[in-house]
Amino acid sequence: MMLALTLGALLLMQAPPDGGPVVKETKISEWKDPDWSATTGFLVSPDGSRVAHARCGKGDCKLFVSGREPKEYRLKGTVSLMNAKWSRDSRRIAFRNLTKAGEKIAVDGVAGPQFESADLNNATFSEDGSRFVYLGTRGDKTHIVVDGKEGPAVGDPETPIFSPDGKRMAYQTRFDGKYAVVVDGVPQRAYSFVTGLRFGADGRLAYSARDWEEWTIVVDGQEIARFPKRTDSSGSEAWPVPIFSKDGKHLAWVAPEGEKPTVVVDGKAGKAYDGLGEELVLHPTDGHAAYIAKDMGKTFVVNGQDEGKPYNEIHSLTFSPDGSRFGYFALEGEIWKLVLDGREEPLKGYPFRLLFGPEGHTLMLVRVGDVEIFLDGKSQGIYARAGTAAFSPDGKHWAVATEQGDVVLDGKEKTGYKEIICETAEKPGCVFFHDGVLRFTAHKEDKSVVMVEWPL
Repeated sequence: MMLALTLGALLLMQAPPDGGPVVKETKISEWKDPDWSATTGFLVSPDGSRVAHARCGKGDCKLFVSGREPKEYRLKGTVSLMNAKWSRDSRRIAFRNLTKAGEKIAVDGVAGPQFESADLNNATFSEDGSRFVYLGTRGDKTHIVVDGKEGPAVGDPETPIFSPDGKRMAYQTRFDGKYAVVVDGVPQRAYSFVTGLRFGADGRLAYSARDWEEWTIVVDGQEIARFPKRTDSSGSEAWPVPIFSKDGKHLAWVAPEGEKPTVVVDGKAGKAYDGLGEELVLHPTDGHAAYIAKDMGKTFVVNGQDEGKPYNEIHSLTFSPDGSRFGYFALEGEIWKLVLDGREEPLKGYPFRLLFGPEGHTLMLVRVGDVEIFLDGKSQGIYARAGTAAFSPDGKHWAVATEQGDVVLDGKEKTGYKEIICETAEKPGCVFFHDGVLRFTAHKEDKSVVMVEWPL
């Protein structure tokens, strides 16, 4: 074992006695609370290269950012990482700063205006990380803070969002008993209800709105479709949320055709069926829709205009990044199957994750008591409670993290950790490929928390 001090952290090069993988561990802190997971005290950035944690004393707190570009921020009061947010490029971080007088949101250590309540649930960085918006309340009034500057909000706003280039900002709000979308501070037409607000990659802004007994799809302020409201198979009212393709060039939604639902892509309605499943995905290049349809007592997948074989259950419809491959899981009788590019492969157990990597490789996780991992259809072994998986950018390597604290890289297992600290509970990135290494953050049995680099 070799010891060195670097950047104020303890660096360990570990070569286990059994000849297992050699990894570099950099100790960043400790976590001693036996009642809470270390995930609650450490925030991993989206690319895994930075980890934030706070340490509080009497009257003030320090927020430490370890890893790439280490930082240290000191603030009066206390610091909370609950619902804290990293920018997508992992360069900026926003978190709550609590004092006796109220709450503030600090971005990169700079605290903003003080509120009775400041909400990070409804906070958003622009895609390039250059802009940040959140909501704060005083009394019964909600204010919006954009890039550190406070301004009045219209009505009772919900999560603001930025366009991909960061130049436009929109949110949906409620006032005078109605709902509307506000774009760059300007309210649009009011409706009885609004939902599904989103920007496409091309900058278009779309949402669905209900006008009494009718729904309409609105794109950049223009109503492009109107249709009657409908109920789904459970008897609840169905909300026709618009969905953009990955490149933003195509837009889809579900609308009624008579008494039956149909999928509409770019204004063209497909075949109507007795019912539709919840999954609707668009091809990443040509934008055609794939979804689960139910008709005449049968359940099957529709991919474009092609109807697949009927099954008892279907889930996890997935296109490869380039759109050349398509797969899903289907139950026939008592046997689950992988249906990949139209071909069936019987499975032993319950499949719950299908991941496409570059070059069309597939990684599949199947629960068989523990979890069996398959690479391109070939078993790579069975691991306890495996969950989060990833491919390297070149598609030559794969990795999986388990809930019991192990990491598997290309079939080699690194054990001995108490838990792997993931990005967030809602978006659980746990293992990250970058610059020729696999990165992850782990809590060890000796209570230390380390950033780990495993050379490829």
